[in-house]
Amino acid sequence: MPTNTEKFLERATAGLATDPELRLDVRAELRSHVADKADELGGEEHADEAIAALGEVVELAEEVAEANRRRLGWRGLARRILRFGLVPVAVVCAFVFSDFSLAVGLRQFVWLSDGAGGKAPNCLPAWLAGRTSDRSEKESLILNGDPTRTGPDRYRTLWERSPTNRVYYADYITRRLVQQPASGDGKLLAELAHAPTVDPDNARYPFLAAICRAEAAAELLKRKAGKEEIPPEPHALRPIDRPALDKAMTALLAATNMPEFRCHQWEMLREKVEVLGSPERLLDVVEQTAIAASVLLPDLQKARNAARYSLGYADLLITEGKQEEAIPFLHLPEALGRHVTQNSSCLIELLVSDALMKVSGEAVPRALREIGHVAEAAAEERRLAAIRESVQEWHEARKQPNPDLERLLNRRAGMLSHMLLPSLGSQDTTGLAAKLENGRRLEFTVLAKAIVSVLGFLLLAAMLACSVVALRWRLTLGSHAAPLLLLPSWRDMVRFVLLGVVAPFVVFVLWTRLLPFSGHAYSPQYAWHRTLAELLTLASALLLLPAWLAARSFRRRCLELDLAPPPSLPKVLRWWLILAGTLVIAGFLVPLGGARSVQIGTALAGAGGVWVAATVLCTIVLALLASRPKGRAIGTLSRSLIPVLALATLVLSVAGHPILRAQERHLLRTDEILWVGDEPGLTRIENELTQRLRKATLKAMAENPPPNRQAQEGR
Repeated sequence: MPTNTEKFLERATAGLATDPELRLDVRAELRSHVADKADELGGEEHADEAIAALGEVVELAEEVAEANRRRLGWRGLARRILRFGLVPVAVVCAFVFSDFSLAVGLRQFVWLSDGAGGKAPNCLPAWLAGRTSDRSEKESLILNGDPTRTGPDRYRTLWERSPTNRVYYADYITRRLVQQPASGDGKLLAELAHAPTVDPDNARYPFLAAICRAEAAAELLKRKAGKEEIPPEPHALRPIDRPALDKAMTALLAATNMPEFRCHQWEMLREKVEVLGSPERLLDVVEQTAIAASVLLPDLQKARNAARYSLGYADLLITEGKQEEAIPFLHLPEALGRHVTQNSSCLIELLVSDALMKVSGEAVPRALREIGHVAEAAAEERRLAAIRESVQEWHEARKQPNPDLERLLNRRAGMLSHMLLPSLGSQDTTGLAAKLENGRRLEFTVLAKAIVSVLGFLLLAAMLACSVVALRWRLTLGSHAAPLLLLPSWRDMVRFVLLGVVAPFVVFVLWTRLLPFSGHAYSPQYAWHRTLAELLTLASALLLLPAWLAARSFRRRCLELDLAPPPSLPKVLRWWLILAGTLVIAGFLVPLGGARSVQIGTALAGAGGVWVAATVLCTIVLALLASRPKGRAIGTLSRSLIPVLALATLVLSVAGHPILRAQERHLLRTDEILWVGDEPGLTRIENELTQRLRKATLKAMAENPPPNRQAQEGR
């Protein structure tokens, strides 16, 4: 086009200088009119006549500016909204809606797997873990104690503020019992002196005082077996202070015979659960389980010690010829077992109760035979065996191999179910697959939340990279040839979102929900390579599709504005993407099976993900190092991609996260393995097992009362 024409177009569109894209658009339209008029007049050599036919340039410039004034205003507002509204809001939403509770949950999962109690130390900020900390001072004391104090006194503050609260007092005594050094029983005994005013009818506190004094008055020794046919005596006592031992054992017997024996640890757990609130996420359930697993049960160890001391003391009395005085102490372990069973809320308490019954069943008949009570010894064996029957049946069933259960867990269970169910023994596999599916989908939903959060930050990183590329070419080319910010139409933006964000997400949900060969239809340890391939495909689609759709649109727009279009992706990088897709597909198609198949498939899919990342990084490097003639086109594309990526980030954050959180809540409520509702406990399936064994054991205890009750009923 002749130089005069370009000068004319420059002057005619001077009023649109604040909007470079609109100015180029109007110039392209005027250039087309000039070319058409010149053709009518005989060709390009008549361009000046064609320009003159359009009128005076000053008047034309005023007409152009006036005709586009409203459009100029709307476009200016749109640019400000994109630059100062959409982009900052997208950044804020990416941070606000991010949820990396999966990292905290996995850390807690490993913490529990290693046998550590309580909550694992948190390595993430509260906002990244999706937490809020708006608890009152009392709620913080209930959960964590007084941070200004150390040791057991950390938990004394709560009781001091409510001195008549039995639960808080019991919790403090529990902490004191656990953390008290062996040489510091004096402090524990001093604190136990408050029990008559706080909880006078509870046998726990006189029991603890008595066993502490007994442990100080005598030393527990293990005896060796004598003849092979005679079972070894479980323990023997070496008195240090015999009068003190006699007094302590008498007090121990009296405390054990009291009707009420409560440790209140589960009431304290219930208060903690109330403070935490009803679980809304899988992380809440895992942390609630961790807190339940960390419930301190030092009374169980004290009960076992009391059983040893009572049997040792009974043996001591029998040796001294005081057989009748020894009999009540022989039955003391059983009485302790009954107390533990009546107040049990977890499996370990029932197992300790069974251990006490076992000790009693081994030692009491032997001692009774030694003092000539042969018939009573045989009756004791039968009675105690009947009490232990339900727990022993569970023990035996737990030892039996169950290949159907193992196969089902290996193929269909989530990580948590795979960890928890085998420890509970044999399970009825009827309907178990549906329960496992719910738990597996719950875990995959949490994983999807983490993936969406990562994608949000990756989109922010892509926005930053585009800003760097655009700034690099703006500084290089100067303001006269600076990269443009092309404004896509609202229809284009809707198309970018629907095809680049919504469609991949919907396809992913339908694929993982409906197709039986999806990796989400199997356990992670059985088909992780398929799950990884699906997640990498989703991530790649959400990262690349919006940018690809926008780049095609902007390339067409550049041609409309008579600008050089951005260069296409180099052929070698296109082949890299094809190779990446091939690797991901190959990883998905690796047959299901053992660990070897999972490793091969994971390696292939992971390699595909690495190739995608390498392609993106190389694209950014090439954009920075491109030749100067291509700089404006590349800078324009990079600058124009920023609002598109911001919109994709916003949609993922504002729409994706709430949908996934709602699904997580729904799956959590319908879970039949982990979910325990608002009640304290470990998991639903363990709670059900505990209650079943507890009910059966209590029934057996009622049908087989201790000898003194039988004597009373006989009279």
